[in-house]
Amino acid sequence: MYGLGETVRGMNKRGWRYISNNADETFHEEEKNSLYSSHNFFVIISAGKSIGIYVDTPGVVEFDIGYTKLNQIILRFEEFDADLYYKEGRSPQEVIREFRELTGRSYYMESYVEKHSKIK
Repeated sequence: MYGLGETVRGMNKRGWRYISNNADETFHEEEKNSLYSSHNFFVIISAGKSIGIYVDTPGVVEFDIGYTKLNQIILRFEEFDADLYYKEGRSPQEVIREFRELTGRSYYMESYVEKHSKIK
């Protein structure tokens, strides 16, 4: 299980709880459940199949990834005000490509330094 953006405990998110609430934590420790803003998208990878879930919500959501019950993903909402999107594909890349079609391409603005420091 991979995703959820800027969270603690490494790449594979199994076995822990993550809180998504768009708050900036000032002390970054492994025991924390969230960092910075929320990225409510995760991918589950198994043999020959990948599943992506996107939770579109402005509210607080807890992702319990096998913490309370092994091999179960439990979502808990402070107040349910969410749209859930499910994407399925043969690979994580296929699922992520479909997710990007939903959200649009990331915007990258070249900084002043990058723009004006190029060798001509």
